[in-house]
Amino acid sequence: MLHLLFYGLCFIWIAEFFIKKEQQTAKKDSSFYFILFAVIVIVATASFTANSFGFDFYFIQLLGVVLFGFGIFLRYWSIKSLGNAFTRGIDAKQDMVLSSKGPYQLLRHPLYVGLALIVFGFALFMQSPIAMMMSVSLFPFALWVRIRKEESALQLTLKGRYDQWKKKRWVVIPWIY
Repeated sequence: MLHLLFYGLCFIWIAEFFIKKEQQTAKKDSSFYFILFAVIVIVATASFTANSFGFDFYFIQLLGVVLFGFGIFLRYWSIKSLGNAFTRGIDAKQDMVLSSKGPYQLLRHPLYVGLALIVFGFALFMQSPIAMMMSVSLFPFALWVRIRKEESALQLTLKGRYDQWKKKRWVVIPWIY
């Protein structure tokens, strides 16, 4: 049953790319491709080294499905909150509206938090220690690079407006960072 839930969630995750087409034509920079590369490497590693422990740890798989599912939910919620402003590239414009709806009330980058939970949950479900290590080392680094570029573009384009908005939100982890 847990495996069926996991495969259903995989379908929902992949469907994001077909369901939500970008309304804008934002340029995809190197940080987009770095994150995409990291996701592919971690998912492939998890798939090829699945069940490296030699037997199933049901609790680890259950935790993986929960994190995976919550990450997918957070991404869909974030995309819905952004509406037509959603883009997979960095697209800072003078007239853009900074969202304060949904998860953007609390976080600056809930889409990235969702993706991190997806990748880590996937590695946990597959019970791949190598992929787990990559998802807590390589992936946060890829996200950090992207967040720095995005925040720099927003700061440069929106100046004080972005500074005011970000003061009321955590970067990625509420009450911590």
